[in-house]
Amino acid sequence: MPSENLTVRGVARLKPGARCEIWDKTEPGLFVRVGRKRIVYGVRCNVGGRRIRETLGATKDLTLDEARTKASEIRESSQRSGPRPVEIRTFADLAEQYLERSAKQRKRTAHEDARIIRNELIPAFGFKPIERVEKRDVLLLIESIFMRGAPIMSNRVRSKAYTVFQWGRSMDL
Repeated sequence: MPSENLTVRGVARLKPGARCEIWDKTEPGLFVRVGRKRIVYGVRCNVGGRRIRETLGATKDLTLDEARTKASEIRESSQRSGPRPVEIRTFADLAEQYLERSAKQRKRTAHEDARIIRNELIPAFGFKPIERVEKRDVLLLIESIFMRGAPIMSNRVRSKAYTVFQWGRSMDL
């Protein structure tokens, strides 16, 4: 984990490639994450003994000063009130929270879960309110996947839909 005083020019010179994180010496907890496809700002802080990480946005969308301001606000608010609640209204919100808060942290196959959820489940009913997604909707999706000649994928989609909803229920979302 290299640590340096981030500069506007230094961040602009970064190119996607091998994954790494560069920590800012000026703003505690602020970092730039270089990925294979994009570069984002993020912040890490401790809340009640738990370490939380939050992505602030892509470097092309945020300036370094805006990222420092956001990081400072998040750190201060988390010290006062704990983690910020995430508003979950649609299936896409629930699925993304599942991927971020559970799958990525606990599963080696998180990338496969993300692929199935983002390619099959979210396009089917991602922007429906959670309470409007019914068992019948999931069954119709599974049947359509089966009918296109992908029986194994239909089973995996069923499993991921069940997992996402069970996780949401267990987290009282």
